This record gives sequence, structure tokens and C-alpha cells, in this order.
Amino acid sequence: MLAENDGKLRDYSAEGLKDEDVRLGEFREQFAALEPGTLPGRRRIDRSVALAQIEFLLHQHQVLRHRSARSTVMWMSRSVELTGRSRA
Repeated sequence: MLAENDGKLRDYSAEGLKDEDVRLGEFREQFAALEPGTLPGRRRIDRSVALAQIEFLLHQHQVLRHRSARSTVMWMSRSVELTGRSRA
């Protein structure tokens, strides 16, 4: 997986984030399937950190999508205010 993406810029498009979310979901399932009690101490910490990072990234993607949609609506509303007419 790393070899496929090494040296490439991250894709922040809606489709790119959606694809990344799918991969993150798969990684989350794999890490969550590891029983913490069966892991050595360091690996338990690694598992916890990985799961927290995945949740953080998924949350960030939701925020980016929300802000992007909100920015478009705000831009259109502001345009209507400035021109005094609607964009129907």
C-alpha cells in the first residue's frame, strides 16, 4: 500500500477523501479486531494510537466536507446580497 502512494500528493477532492475513508474504515476494522489483552504492552499502545488517529482523520474529513458545503452556500448567499438578486 505504501509503495502505491509513496511520492504522491494527497487527494483532497471529495472523491479522494471518500476513497481514503473507505481505506481508513478497513484499517479501523483490522486494528479493532486485535484483542488488546493478547498484545504486548507496546503493541497495545500502537493499536490505541492507530485507532485514535483513524477516528481523528475520519472526523477531519467530515469537517472538511461540511465546511466545503457551507462555504458554497455562504458564497451564494453573499452574492445575492451584493447583487440584490437571486441566482435561480
